[in-house]
Amino acid sequence: MQVPSDPVVRSRFKDPSSLVPASMRRGDVRLPELSELQVLRHFNRLSQMNFSVELGMYPLGSCTMKYNPKVSEAISSSDGIKQAHPQQPRETVQGLLSIFYDLERYLS
Repeated sequence: MQVPSDPVVRSRFKDPSSLVPASMRRGDVRLPELSELQVLRHFNRLSQMNFSVELGMYPLGSCTMKYNPKVSEAISSSDGIKQAHPQQPRETVQGLLSIFYDLERYLS
């Protein structure tokens, strides 16, 4: 750490290491020397340990919690569906009613 050159500031300057008691200071931190490729592979391997909807279904075991493909999430989060209101005039929700009708047919 560089000590300030201004004498007024310098008189108030404290070495940060003097604020930590010697018994609480770390010794030599021996970190492994790794290449960038090794670090990338490590974090990539860690990321693969997380559950991902791209790799499988949610393992919940509950009949109320179903797997939602990303395409369904994209459709349901679109502005036309998100901002629909039960009291909207029928002529403004025909596309949404069509989606519900098709879904009902697929599920029956």
